[in-house]
Amino acid sequence: KFPIGLGGEHSLTPPAVKAVQAKYPNLIVVILDAHLDFRVEYEDNPMSHATVTRRVSELVGVDKVRPIGTRSVSRAEISEARAMGLKFIESGWTELREYLVDIVDDLDGPVYLSLDMDAIDPAFAPGVGTPEPFGMTPYEVIQTVNFFADRIVGFDCVEVCPPHDNGNTSALAARLTRHLIGAIWQTQQRFK
Repeated sequence: KFPIGLGGEHSLTPPAVKAVQAKYPNLIVVILDAHLDFRVEYEDNPMSHATVTRRVSELVGVDKVRPIGTRSVSRAEISEARAMGLKFIESGWTELREYLVDIVDDLDGPVYLSLDMDAIDPAFAPGVGTPEPFGMTPYEVIQTVNFFADRIVGFDCVEVCPPHDNGNTSALAARLTRHLIGAIWQTQQRFK
């Protein structure tokens, strides 16, 4: 079985990671997101879209979580994340490629990939709840997916917000999900 989560709110990721980790105890979690989402709670809710990375880190360990595309973070989040040893990277293909190589070199194990659509620049994906400029391109997302395709054991694509969408974000999310399934199938022959 291969879990795929599609949504709405990013808070679906921690329970999905918990379920996948039951089968793969040495799970690595790669989170593509414009926001670090490392708050303890947000609006008195410990299970919100702003706490996803924190909750996932509590499940698998901060050393096995790798956020990508971070460009919006509170001072408290960044201070705590750095103090706890969380490694993350902003956008930029040259730096991203080096970071991906480092992840592969440093961490051995199956990967759960979480794609928050706000990781992508709003020029390509405007229909998200909290858009942030200067994001990843769809090409960078595809290259990131391809980098891990042979190790991915579960993924989600979240934070599509139809009321804010002109149709582009939903279409892009569908195409990226289709690409991810195809890349996994090609590298793993999992769906024979």
